[in-house]
Amino acid sequence: VRHQALLVDSAFSVVEGLSVVVRQSFPAANLVDRAFSMSRTAPAAIGAEKAAALAADLTAFAGRVAVDGQIAEILQANALIARRL
Repeated sequence: VRHQALLVDSAFSVVEGLSVVVRQSFPAANLVDRAFSMSRTAPAAIGAEKAAALAADLTAFAGRVAVDGQIAEILQANALIARRL
């Protein structure tokens, strides 16, 4: 909300929001790689022991939730678009 308030009072006072929701799936085998690609859960950040435990937990989780080797996810992307009047 504070971005909208700032923009409405600026030269870019025409403000619109856009939201897109998509359902997609990815290979369950990629779940660990996805977790390790984030800075907070990268092996270098959490250490080898915690990384191994996280990989084991995620692999077990993927085995429980995957259907035909795929994990479904729902993503929502939001954009705030501001234009000059």
